[in-house]
Amino acid sequence: MPSDEVGSTAIRDAADLQAAAALISTQPMSSLPGSTFAYGALSMQAAGAAAEIATGQSFSSLLNDRILSPLAMSHTGFVVPSANSLNPRVAGGLSSTAADYGSFMDMLLNKGDARNGTHVLSAGAVTTMLTRQATDGETQQDYGIGVWLGQAGEADVLAGGARGFHSWIDIEHKLVFVFATDKTSIENVMPLTLQMHQAILQAVAVPEPQTYAMLLLGLGLIAGLAHRRLGPL
Repeated sequence: MPSDEVGSTAIRDAADLQAAAALISTQPMSSLPGSTFAYGALSMQAAGAAAEIATGQSFSSLLNDRILSPLAMSHTGFVVPSANSLNPRVAGGLSSTAADYGSFMDMLLNKGDARNGTHVLSAGAVTTMLTRQATDGETQQDYGIGVWLGQAGEADVLAGGARGFHSWIDIEHKLVFVFATDKTSIENVMPLTLQMHQAILQAVAVPEPQTYAMLLLGLGLIAGLAHRRLGPL
Protein backbone atom coordinates (compact mmCIF):
# COMPACT_ATOMS: atom_id res chain seq x y z
CA MET A 1 0.00 0.00 0.00
CA PRO A 2 1.21 3.56 -0.66
CA SER A 3 2.53 5.75 2.11
CA ASP A 4 0.08 8.42 3.28
CA GLU A 5 2.95 10.81 3.92
CA VAL A 6 4.67 10.85 0.53
CA GLY A 7 3.27 13.30 -2.01
CA SER A 8 0.15 14.03 0.06
CA THR A 9 0.09 17.74 -0.86
CA ALA A 10 0.32 17.07 -4.60
CA ILE A 11 -2.38 14.40 -4.35
CA ARG A 12 -4.65 16.73 -2.38
CA ASP A 13 -4.16 19.49 -4.97
CA ALA A 14 -4.66 17.26 -8.02
CA ALA A 15 -7.21 18.47 -10.57
CA ASP A 16 -9.59 15.56 -9.99
CA LEU A 17 -9.84 12.11 -8.42
CA GLN A 18 -8.43 10.40 -11.49
CA ALA A 19 -5.33 12.60 -11.39
CA ALA A 20 -5.05 11.93 -7.66
CA ALA A 21 -5.25 8.17 -8.22
CA ALA A 22 -2.57 8.40 -10.91
CA LEU A 23 -0.27 10.18 -8.47
CA ILE A 24 -1.01 7.61 -5.76
CA SER A 25 0.02 4.83 -8.14
CA THR A 26 3.49 6.39 -8.46
CA GLN A 27 4.17 6.38 -4.72
CA PRO A 28 6.44 3.72 -3.19
CA MET A 29 4.73 0.84 -1.40
CA SER A 30 5.05 0.97 2.36
CA SER A 31 4.09 -2.72 2.63
CA LEU A 32 2.72 -5.53 0.50
CA PRO A 33 -1.05 -5.49 -0.16
CA GLY A 34 -2.96 -7.43 2.48
CA SER A 35 0.01 -7.67 4.86
CA THR A 36 -0.43 -4.56 7.02
CA PHE A 37 -3.23 -2.34 8.24
CA ALA A 38 -2.73 1.42 8.22
CA TYR A 39 -5.45 3.98 8.76
CA GLY A 40 -5.16 6.74 6.16
CA ALA A 41 -6.82 8.75 3.42
CA LEU A 42 -5.06 7.70 0.21
CA SER A 43 -6.91 4.39 -0.04
CA MET A 44 -10.22 6.26 0.09
CA GLN A 45 -9.12 8.58 -2.73
CA ALA A 46 -8.20 5.57 -4.86
CA ALA A 47 -11.54 3.90 -4.04
CA GLY A 48 -13.38 7.07 -5.02
CA ALA A 49 -11.55 7.18 -8.35
CA ALA A 50 -12.48 3.53 -8.97
CA ALA A 51 -16.13 4.31 -8.21
CA GLU A 52 -16.07 7.10 -10.80
CA ILE A 53 -14.80 4.70 -13.49
CA ALA A 54 -17.35 2.03 -12.54
CA THR A 55 -20.33 4.41 -12.67
CA GLY A 56 -19.27 7.10 -15.13
CA GLN A 57 -20.15 9.78 -12.58
CA SER A 58 -18.07 12.20 -10.55
CA PHE A 59 -17.72 11.04 -6.95
CA SER A 60 -19.60 14.09 -5.63
CA SER A 61 -22.53 13.41 -7.98
CA LEU A 62 -22.46 9.71 -7.14
CA LEU A 63 -22.55 10.45 -3.41
CA ASN A 64 -25.44 12.86 -3.86
CA ASP A 65 -27.49 10.55 -6.10
CA ARG A 66 -26.90 7.30 -4.20
CA ILE A 67 -26.65 8.43 -0.56
CA LEU A 68 -27.41 12.06 0.28
CA SER A 69 -30.62 12.57 -1.72
CA PRO A 70 -32.31 9.26 -0.78
CA LEU A 71 -31.56 9.94 2.88
CA ALA A 72 -32.60 13.61 2.65
CA MET A 73 -29.16 14.63 3.96
CA SER A 74 -29.57 18.19 2.68
CA HIS A 75 -26.97 19.63 5.07
CA THR A 76 -24.15 17.30 4.05
CA GLY A 77 -21.63 17.72 1.27
CA PHE A 78 -18.07 18.41 0.21
CA VAL A 79 -18.09 22.06 1.19
CA VAL A 80 -14.34 22.02 1.84
CA PRO A 81 -12.89 20.43 -1.31
CA SER A 82 -9.09 19.98 -1.52
CA ALA A 83 -8.22 22.59 -4.22
CA ASN A 84 -10.83 21.67 -6.78
CA SER A 85 -14.44 20.51 -6.50
CA LEU A 86 -13.61 17.62 -8.85
CA ASN A 87 -11.11 16.26 -6.33
CA PRO A 88 -13.06 16.01 -3.07
CA ARG A 89 -11.32 14.75 0.02
CA VAL A 90 -13.15 11.44 0.21
CA ALA A 91 -11.94 10.63 3.75
CA GLY A 92 -12.66 13.51 6.10
CA GLY A 93 -13.83 16.14 3.63
CA LEU A 94 -17.56 16.15 4.34
CA SER A 95 -19.39 18.71 6.43
CA SER A 96 -22.62 17.56 8.04
CA THR A 97 -24.99 17.80 10.99
CA ALA A 98 -25.81 15.34 13.74
CA ALA A 99 -29.32 14.86 12.31
CA ASP A 100 -28.03 14.10 8.81
CA TYR A 101 -25.35 11.73 10.04
CA GLY A 102 -27.87 9.97 12.25
CA SER A 103 -29.94 9.23 9.14
CA PHE A 104 -26.93 7.58 7.53
CA MET A 105 -26.08 5.47 10.57
CA ASP A 106 -29.74 4.51 10.97
CA MET A 107 -29.69 3.30 7.37
CA LEU A 108 -26.75 1.02 8.22
CA LEU A 109 -28.64 -0.32 11.24
CA ASN A 110 -31.58 -1.12 8.95
CA LYS A 111 -29.44 -3.06 6.46
CA GLY A 112 -29.51 -0.38 3.78
CA ASP A 113 -33.05 0.98 4.08
CA ALA A 114 -33.84 4.59 5.04
CA ARG A 115 -36.43 5.47 7.68
CA ASN A 116 -38.98 6.23 4.96
CA GLY A 117 -38.45 2.80 3.43
CA THR A 118 -36.26 4.00 0.55
CA HIS A 119 -33.71 1.36 -0.44
CA VAL A 120 -30.26 2.99 -0.33
CA LEU A 121 -27.67 0.20 -0.09
CA SER A 122 -27.99 -3.55 -0.51
CA ALA A 123 -28.01 -5.64 2.64
CA GLY A 124 -24.90 -7.38 1.28
CA ALA A 125 -23.05 -4.09 0.93
CA VAL A 126 -23.89 -3.11 4.50
CA THR A 127 -22.84 -6.53 5.78
CA THR A 128 -19.49 -6.13 4.02
CA MET A 129 -19.03 -2.66 5.53
CA LEU A 130 -19.68 -4.04 9.01
CA THR A 131 -17.49 -7.12 8.61
CA ARG A 132 -13.90 -7.13 9.82
CA GLN A 133 -11.54 -6.39 6.95
CA ALA A 134 -8.39 -5.76 9.00
CA THR A 135 -7.12 -5.34 12.54
CA ASP A 136 -5.10 -2.37 13.76
CA GLY A 137 -1.79 -3.88 14.87
CA GLU A 138 -1.25 -1.30 17.61
CA THR A 139 -4.66 -1.22 19.30
CA GLN A 140 -6.07 -4.53 18.03
CA GLN A 141 -9.25 -2.72 16.99
CA ASP A 142 -11.15 -4.33 14.13
CA TYR A 143 -11.84 -2.19 11.07
CA GLY A 144 -14.61 -2.73 8.51
CA ILE A 145 -14.99 -0.34 5.59
CA GLY A 146 -15.01 3.19 6.96
CA VAL A 147 -16.03 2.09 10.46
CA TRP A 148 -14.48 0.58 13.57
CA LEU A 149 -16.17 -2.60 14.79
CA GLY A 150 -17.17 -4.09 18.12
CA GLN A 151 -14.82 -3.77 21.03
CA ALA A 152 -15.29 -5.28 24.50
CA GLY A 153 -17.78 -3.26 26.51
CA GLU A 154 -18.47 -0.84 23.67
CA ALA A 155 -21.00 -0.43 20.87
CA ASP A 156 -20.96 -2.66 17.80
CA VAL A 157 -20.00 0.01 15.25
CA LEU A 158 -18.04 3.21 15.88
CA ALA A 159 -17.65 6.05 13.39
CA GLY A 160 -16.10 9.39 14.20
CA GLY A 161 -14.61 12.45 12.60
CA ALA A 162 -12.88 15.69 13.32
CA ARG A 163 -13.94 18.38 15.80
CA GLY A 164 -15.91 16.22 18.16
CA PHE A 165 -18.05 14.26 15.71
CA HIS A 166 -18.73 10.72 16.92
CA SER A 167 -21.39 8.07 16.41
CA TRP A 168 -22.10 4.49 17.34
CA ILE A 169 -24.56 1.74 16.47
CA ASP A 170 -25.80 -0.84 18.98
CA ILE A 171 -27.22 -3.56 16.76
CA GLU A 172 -28.60 -5.77 19.53
CA HIS A 173 -30.69 -2.97 21.06
CA LYS A 174 -31.41 -1.26 17.70
CA LEU A 175 -29.91 2.03 18.83
CA VAL A 176 -28.08 4.75 16.90
CA PHE A 177 -26.33 7.62 18.65
CA VAL A 178 -24.61 10.71 17.24
CA PHE A 179 -22.68 13.30 19.22
CA ALA A 180 -21.55 16.46 17.45
CA THR A 181 -19.88 19.59 18.71
CA ASP A 182 -17.72 22.31 17.21
CA LYS A 183 -15.88 22.84 20.49
CA THR A 184 -12.28 22.20 19.50
CA SER A 185 -11.32 21.97 23.17
CA ILE A 186 -12.90 18.49 23.24
CA GLU A 187 -10.03 16.47 21.84
CA ASN A 188 -11.53 13.03 22.18
CA VAL A 189 -15.26 12.55 22.62
CA MET A 190 -15.15 8.74 22.49
CA PRO A 191 -15.09 8.23 26.30
CA LEU A 192 -18.05 10.60 26.65
CA THR A 193 -20.14 8.95 23.94
CA LEU A 194 -19.42 5.48 25.28
CA GLN A 195 -20.54 6.64 28.73
CA MET A 196 -23.74 7.81 27.06
CA HIS A 197 -24.06 4.33 25.54
CA GLN A 198 -23.99 2.76 28.98
CA ALA A 199 -26.44 5.35 30.37
CA ILE A 200 -28.87 4.74 27.51
CA LEU A 201 -28.70 0.96 27.98
CA GLN A 202 -29.33 1.38 31.69
CA ALA A 203 -32.31 3.61 31.02
CA VAL A 204 -33.73 1.17 28.46
CA ALA A 205 -33.18 -1.90 30.65
CA VAL A 206 -34.05 -0.34 34.03
CA PRO A 207 -35.94 2.93 33.44
CA GLU A 208 -35.62 4.30 36.96
CA PRO A 209 -36.99 7.88 37.20
CA GLN A 210 -33.68 9.47 38.19
CA THR A 211 -31.67 7.67 35.50
CA TYR A 212 -34.30 8.42 32.87
CA ALA A 213 -34.39 12.11 33.80
CA MET A 214 -30.61 12.45 33.63
CA LEU A 215 -30.59 10.69 30.27
CA LEU A 216 -33.23 13.03 28.86
CA LEU A 217 -31.28 16.03 30.13
CA GLY A 218 -28.09 14.81 28.48
CA LEU A 219 -29.83 14.02 25.20
CA GLY A 220 -31.58 17.39 25.28
CA LEU A 221 -28.28 19.21 25.56
CA ILE A 222 -26.84 17.18 22.69
CA ALA A 223 -29.95 17.67 20.55
CA GLY A 224 -29.40 21.41 20.79
CA LEU A 225 -26.31 20.94 18.66
CA ALA A 226 -27.99 18.82 16.01
CA HIS A 227 -28.90 21.64 13.67
CA ARG A 228 -25.62 23.50 13.90
CA ARG A 229 -23.38 23.28 10.87
CA LEU A 230 -20.51 20.92 11.69
CA GLY A 231 -17.53 19.56 9.84
CA PRO A 232 -15.59 17.92 8.59
CA LEU A 233 -16.57 14.33 9.36
